[in-house]
Amino acid sequence: MYSEENLTADGPEILIVEDSPTQAMELEFILKQNGYRASVVANGREALAWLGRKMPAMVISDIVMPELDGFELCRAIRKDEKGKNVPVILLSFLSDAADVLKGLESGASNFIIKPYSPGHLIACIQEKLSRCAAEEDWPERSVTVEYSGNGYTISSGVRQVLDILVSTYGTAVRKNEELIRAETELQLLNEDLEHKVRERTAALTAEIAERRRVEEELRKKSEKLIAYSARLEQSNRDLQDFAFIASHDLQEPVRKIQTFVDRIKDQYSELLDEKGRDYLDRVRRSARRMQELILSLLKYSRLASSSEHFFSGVDLTLSVKEALSDLRVLHEDSGAKIEVGTLPTVEADPVQMRQLFQNLLGNALKYRGEKTPVIRVYAEPGEREGFHEIRVEDNGIGFDQRYLDKIFKPFQRLHGRSSPYEGAGMGLAICRKIVERHGGSITARSKVQSGAVFMVRLPEKQS
Repeated sequence: MYSEENLTADGPEILIVEDSPTQAMELEFILKQNGYRASVVANGREALAWLGRKMPAMVISDIVMPELDGFELCRAIRKDEKGKNVPVILLSFLSDAADVLKGLESGASNFIIKPYSPGHLIACIQEKLSRCAAEEDWPERSVTVEYSGNGYTISSGVRQVLDILVSTYGTAVRKNEELIRAETELQLLNEDLEHKVRERTAALTAEIAERRRVEEELRKKSEKLIAYSARLEQSNRDLQDFAFIASHDLQEPVRKIQTFVDRIKDQYSELLDEKGRDYLDRVRRSARRMQELILSLLKYSRLASSSEHFFSGVDLTLSVKEALSDLRVLHEDSGAKIEVGTLPTVEADPVQMRQLFQNLLGNALKYRGEKTPVIRVYAEPGEREGFHEIRVEDNGIGFDQRYLDKIFKPFQRLHGRSSPYEGAGMGLAICRKIVERHGGSITARSKVQSGAVFMVRLPEKQS
């Protein structure tokens, strides 16, 4: 189909034959801007039907089209007596010499390579239409040209041949200029890229050098840290060995002191006055306290120096019951009410779990004040996956929350020597050591005379 003619323009009418709607609209717009009337058809067959009704001042046709291409259309126009002198300009992306020869063979007036500039196209149109139709006389003789093994019969006039050759040459020149510009831009881009590569290479070289310097510094510090750690570990082992040996060796003289004090009391008590007997009782209490300190230190040093773990599935409910069995005398003397909930099973050392709850429950029974002890042992629900929190809650004398960190340190007591509560201050330190060796944690919450809650977090599995 073809478009309506431009009724506002009064210039020569030009038929556009183009199967691309976008390119057809662009070409139509250029022609109308320059005062030409333009009609558009989509292919060669529609163009022949249009030319059967009227004859334009010029035909501008694409070459590659369905049904009937530009070369065939041009030949058909030249065979028609009315159309043999109508200028035909062929437009194409093709620029091979064979295509130029085909254009000459078909009788094309000019050959313009896409993409073209509007100014160049209008100049070609104006140059063709300015000539008188009588001057466009076709020669009666034809010339056959051989190219790449093919023969081309050319009937175009000299002027026509020159026009196509000049147009083709001009296109080649423009493309060469574009190629030169592209090469120049590419060269500039390459130079800029090389400059950036050099800058980046220098930056990377400096970065690598700095990274190597930092790595070397870290390596040296790591070596120092490893050496320091080894010395610290050896020092800890020496300290633990000393504590173990000292506490073990000190037991014998303490036992002898207690033995001779007991003998003096049994055999010579009547020979001593009240003051002497008081001194003797003080010696006995001091010896007993020293023995407690030595035993606690021995337990702690054994726990700290032991590198063996006997992990297995431990039912913590059973561990609590075993601990209460060890504390039966203290339990019965205090008249305490102890409630034990259902506790989980964790991977742990069964002996150390029993010792853990023995210390926690022993503290709850010992620091009870004047009230009847009420103790609850239960698992806190809602703990994050992989861990269990066990709580030991009592209604005893409690402690000031300010001293939370202090109570878990060795030999730390919140009560003076005159306090009625005996102890070496090692129970909670041993609890913390046990829990930490199992990958857990322990803390507490309390108020003075308002009881205390000890919270133990233990992993379900040992990594």
